[in-house]
Amino acid sequence: MLLGGARLPAGLESVPAPLTLITSMFLHGGLLHIGGNMLYLWIFGDNVEDTLGHGRFAVFYLACGAAAAAAQTALSAASSVPMVGASGAVSGVLGAYLLLFDRNQDFGVIFDTMGAGGSDGYLGAFLAAALFSVWIFYGFEACGDIAEEVHDPSRKVPRAMQMTLAVGGVTAAFLTLALILAVPDIGAVMSKADTSPIDSILKANFGDTGSTIALALILFAFVSCTIAIQGAVIRLIYSSARDGMIPASRALSSVHPRLHMPPGAVLVAVIIPALFTLLPSATVTIIIAFAVVGIYVGFQSVVLASIIARVRGWRPGGSFTLGGRGMLVNLVALVYGVSAIVILSVLSGEGAESFFDRWLVPISTGVVFLLGLAYLLIARPTENIREDARADSSDMS
Repeated sequence: MLLGGARLPAGLESVPAPLTLITSMFLHGGLLHIGGNMLYLWIFGDNVEDTLGHGRFAVFYLACGAAAAAAQTALSAASSVPMVGASGAVSGVLGAYLLLFDRNQDFGVIFDTMGAGGSDGYLGAFLAAALFSVWIFYGFEACGDIAEEVHDPSRKVPRAMQMTLAVGGVTAAFLTLALILAVPDIGAVMSKADTSPIDSILKANFGDTGSTIALALILFAFVSCTIAIQGAVIRLIYSSARDGMIPASRALSSVHPRLHMPPGAVLVAVIIPALFTLLPSATVTIIIAFAVVGIYVGFQSVVLASIIARVRGWRPGGSFTLGGRGMLVNLVALVYGVSAIVILSVLSGEGAESFFDRWLVPISTGVVFLLGLAYLLIARPTENIREDARADSSDMS
């Protein structure tokens, strides 16, 4: 509804769609749902309200709830499940409580360079730290993953991507700020005496039992993200096989008549990643860095292709366009993305004992590139989209 893809029946549409960001907070899925939210609000809300005042607390509460609802909308743009509850608003109140009453560092720590960069100055360290956003601005590509399943994707997918980037950036900034202020001993972290500051933060603020519960919730979030990524990979394998672009296309694009899913693509997306878990943990850590580099190589390949196409006279159509700023945005994005790829490739294996582990990321990137190039030159795959899989001309304009 918020993205304009669906509407309620006339008798049920009592408020404009944008206002549902607020009204959804006053609806819950059951007594347990509302009871849990009220318990947290009762424990933490009064302290925050006493500090902020009644009016500002109300504005803060509604703003947190609306931001959480917008984030849920951006991350689940194609979902038809109703969104209800005030968990986002209550989470904001909990975060405010921790910032106001249970932080271990003063706000001045945010502006303290702590000697970063050493004798070479702070600018280089700052620019390197700015690349941290490659770990934050993640997930927007999921909006594109489901483009084939969205009506009018040229309008709705860019809007969902913008919302995802905005909400993700604000949320990550707030979380990073909260974690920095909650570090028990910032000096130990900077000197590498504390190599696991997140564990230290959780234990210092929640105790052993509370930190275990928090880690379990974090693990659950990682598992859900993994499932989402596997879903995206399955879509990619299936669509590429359906269009005849990869080997074993027939097996990978066959859909089970009863399960309504492609078993071959599912098996590939599950078994191959599972094999990596058999490798040493240090190697798996480097492979994770390669996964980030690999995804950004994919991103920058699209950016580079768009730059080449623009030079040759291509002008994008559709409902969303950058207009005359398109080339500049593409060039800035390419420089930023390539810089991130180079830095991650060089620094990811720093400190590793073996040559292979030290340079695993750039070696793996090179191997994947050469294999892809060899397949392109030898097999010379051609696009062969089935008629029943072609997009409507209105979606491609």
